[in-house]
Amino acid sequence: MNRNIVELSKAVGRIKTSIDNSKNRMMRALGLFFILALISSQWNENTAQTKQSIAVSNIDTRGVEIDPVAMGNLVRIEIEKKKIFDVIDKYDMKYILDNEGMTLEQCYGKTCIIEMGKLLDVDQALTGSVERFSDKLVISMRLFDVNNGTIINTDVAEFQYAPNEIDLMIRISVNNIFGIENDPNMGSLLADYEE
Repeated sequence: MNRNIVELSKAVGRIKTSIDNSKNRMMRALGLFFILALISSQWNENTAQTKQSIAVSNIDTRGVEIDPVAMGNLVRIEIEKKKIFDVIDKYDMKYILDNEGMTLEQCYGKTCIIEMGKLLDVDQALTGSVERFSDKLVISMRLFDVNNGTIINTDVAEFQYAPNEIDLMIRISVNNIFGIENDPNMGSLLADYEE
């Protein structure tokens, strides 16, 4: 009987040790989970802080029913949807530029866009034009590095004129200027203008 008690006592000890080890493993796993969650949230904060800032000027328009301010807003919205830049708000742009005595009207050239970008303290600035030529619509965009005063990229895209599809054409052009692959179905819907 003493032997059974000793064996039972040893078995209880092993069970207790096993439970303690399970608790320790669970606590370690829980601790590891919290550490990973903390690292992940810190990484997300750092990633959000590293987005470059961009200002979008009015987009010059000719032969279309959308004015330069509205076209600039359309481009700005499309860039915001990409979530790759900290896009300066149109109202903040107006406020800052008004206080500096500058206006976006007729500010389409490199010198003016770079000056605007410096006043707005952004990394990049984008401008462009949308022009209709008979049955063809040409969307031209230029992306500038404000600090260096250089052109990062340009894009010129030609489409069949379809006024109800300008937003889709802008999406394609924005993707092009930032090197984002377009959905092949989008282009076929618009029947890209080919000569």
